[in-house]
Amino acid sequence: MTKSPRKLSVRPEAQSKLSLWWAPLDIPASSLARSAGWLSQEERERADGYHDPLDRDRFMAARGWLRQLLASQLRCSPNEVRIVTAQNGKPGIESSDLKFSASRSAGMALFATSPIGEVGIDIERIRASADVDIDDITATFFSANERAALTALPPEQRLAASFQCWTCKEAYGKGIGTGLSFPIQSIDVWSRNSRVAMVGEWTIHQVEVTPGFAAAVAGEVLEGWFPTAPRRVEPPDPDPPPAII
Repeated sequence: MTKSPRKLSVRPEAQSKLSLWWAPLDIPASSLARSAGWLSQEERERADGYHDPLDRDRFMAARGWLRQLLASQLRCSPNEVRIVTAQNGKPGIESSDLKFSASRSAGMALFATSPIGEVGIDIERIRASADVDIDDITATFFSANERAALTALPPEQRLAASFQCWTCKEAYGKGIGTGLSFPIQSIDVWSRNSRVAMVGEWTIHQVEVTPGFAAAVAGEVLEGWFPTAPRRVEPPDPDPPPAII
């Protein structure tokens, strides 16, 4: 008979809030090897699917940081965290009520954890218009109000604002578990005059990260909530389990 995994309880200090965290992805080889040792077979297979070694290493680093963060809040070791995928593709933790969302871009990862409701997060490195077709993205994914707000901005501000709007769309879609398949042109998640938007029971906040990046977080049943600045996930002590203070 297969033994059921033990119930993982959330640390008391993490039980009543949505928290934001960041971590670097270009890490020393020794740290990367430790992260790789925590990954599941499915995650290792995903890592092997990357042809570019840099992309592969950043994927493993991001998953290692995520497992370390979740383990610190669940009082277990990183390889005890069993990440599962729901039918809609939204990831969760087996035998735990802790919700999380993860995103990465270039050399940075951004995470959100919440024991009180679903959450979605997204981060994007702001790239020059020569590298990405902002006009096509705007026409395809943004609402009429969002397009009008972008058009009203000075030209030099539109690129960063477009990425900020995009991260709000991604964060909301990841939070509700649909990705970008929700009625994306019918829902306003960004405006030029506010850093927060409400969609039903969801609150979507723009998040300040390092210069050159745009980010957003969406939280369920969090009206009146404002996120604190993301904290860095600290490396673990030499002996597990890790702890984040």
